[in-house]
Amino acid sequence: MSRRFIFLSSLIILGITSIRSQDYIKYYNLRNEAVHHYLSDHLEKSEELLSEAIVEADPLGKDLYLLAIIKAKLGNKKEAEKHLKLAIAKEGVPSSWLIEDAQIFRTVFDSIQYDSVLNFVNVQWEYIEFEFSHNPFNIKLE
Repeated sequence: MSRRFIFLSSLIILGITSIRSQDYIKYYNLRNEAVHHYLSDHLEKSEELLSEAIVEADPLGKDLYLLAIIKAKLGNKKEAEKHLKLAIAKEGVPSSWLIEDAQIFRTVFDSIQYDSVLNFVNVQWEYIEFEFSHNPFNIKLE
């Protein structure tokens, strides 16, 4: 009886862990190939691979940002805005990136929308810096 219980418990635990696991090897392979196609100016193929990669595993903010750039270059305003907001929410986007890529995003966003996103990013980074500098753990480390 106890052997059956142990065996069934093991199967359930293994099943749960395999369901919750993410395929990061496939994610990074797809992402790296997408970056290669982006640099080779094959935007449609890059978009396809990067979209497939973010389904495989929890994407990094910088990958969502790259997808936002690709969507903007392809003229898809709604998708570019969606992925830019996801990138900002995920890990934050340095305002220097937005300033550097201003030409790309200004092709799909009007200046009010772009300035709004840039202001939001600046406020977010100020909050992160404030939180970091006032965290008791970080103060003790310094």
